Amino acid sequence: MPDKLAASVASILSSSRIALNVGIAAGVAEGDPVFVMRTEHITDPDTKEELGSVDLVHLRFRVTQVDQRFCIAEVIELAEGEQEPGINFLPRVLQPARRKRVADDTGTSRKDPDIVPVYNGQAAVVMVKNPE
Repeated sequence: MPDKLAASVASILSSSRIALNVGIAAGVAEGDPVFVMRTEHITDPDTKEELGSVDLVHLRFRVTQVDQRFCIAEVIELAEGEQEPGINFLPRVLQPARRKRVADDTGTSRKDPDIVPVYNGQAAVVMVKNPE
């Protein structure tokens, strides 16, 4: 069973890649799944009192490069209406499935459901494999 390693988004490199502040020294390896998180605050609708909060997966990535103290991860979550290749895989070779994209501008993301806002410092979790 993989361990959950707490991390933070260190930099947004492109519309499909981010850098995280953990690397080889923390046990991260190429291929490890990454989940950028968002916190949802739960408020009582009657009293307006904050009841608590829950962390939810905001966007899924996979580690593609690892350095000693940081790693690079690429979006793996599919865009709206896309499906992973299955039996009918040939069309996907010719035209790969669209993936969600990263933006640090919330105004842009409101116009396109396939653009997900991600920020420097945003919490992330890397699922690292246990050493055997």
